[in-house]
Amino acid sequence: MVRTGRLTGPDAVPLREIPLIDALQALAAAGDALDDPHLIAAWREVEPLLCDE
Repeated sequence: MVRTGRLTGPDAVPLREIPLIDALQALAAAGDALDDPHLIAAWREVEPLLCDE
């Protein structure tokens, strides 16, 4: 929407692609900070699917 001009303003920034490993590291860090092993383990269920991409 930002790129098409439909969303404007000082906070309107186009989305950027985030490498999968960075997202997984953030997820693991959040799970560790919250002492939530389920959050850390949740992505492991989809890991085999992600490795195919």
